Amino acid sequence: FQKIYAISMAHRPDKRDYLALMALVSHLNIEFVDGVNASLMHPKAFPAFWRGEEGLGAYGCWRAHLNVYQKMVQNQVQSALIIEDDADWDVLLKSQMLSFARGVRAIQDSTLPLHSPYGDSWNLLTLGNLGVNNKPHKSGKYYVTHNDPTVISESRRTIRRKPDLSAEKLQGKHTRIIMEVNKLTGTGAYALSLRGAARLLYDQSLLPNARPIDVAIQELCRHDGDWPEPFCLGAYPTIFGLYRGIGALDRDSD
Repeated sequence: FQKIYAISMAHRPDKRDYLALMALVSHLNIEFVDGVNASLMHPKAFPAFWRGEEGLGAYGCWRAHLNVYQKMVQNQVQSALIIEDDADWDVLLKSQMLSFARGVRAIQDSTLPLHSPYGDSWNLLTLGNLGVNNKPHKSGKYYVTHNDPTVISESRRTIRRKPDLSAEKLQGKHTRIIMEVNKLTGTGAYALSLRGAARLLYDQSLLPNARPIDVAIQELCRHDGDWPEPFCLGAYPTIFGLYRGIGALDRDSD
């Protein structure tokens, strides 16, 4: 990816500490983007139409992600990985992403030459979330990796939203699936192409569709039938997880 953005509240340098150290170990260059305190937003900056809970936290999270999309569009950043400040990942991340890239290229039927190792017709890649579903009633494409040592066992997958993996070829204790995504919960880690960022910014800022950002993304994932390519591709189980620090549980959330 051309850029890696980490959304983090400016008053939580402690969270930036661990991300900086993890990035050093993984040889990643992270650019921090300040989270948004919605109580400090000007009233005119709130969306005219809002479809969702009206808590200030939801507004602030929504605006922070839109600020990243705006930055990508303004600077014509061709692709970016966006993570929230509680993201966690394996020391073998680059190896995992190499396998993931093979999978998303296969689903897109990518042919050489390519500008991106992930293919050139993707919009959004969900890499860390709290649950995903695959496309229903569709003979979709899947890229299957069996016996992946970085895949956590089924007993440790506590999320409720899971894809339908009833097909025999999709099963296995340490199997990772790359697929078209229909629904998702959470935005812990995902990647956007410039086209995907522009579509989300347009959908959430200019159209009357504003809603909590993961729901907004989910709606574009679900209703992409009129587009030449699926809006969302993703991995199950996820590649990114959640970091939980030592101390009180309420320290993890802002």
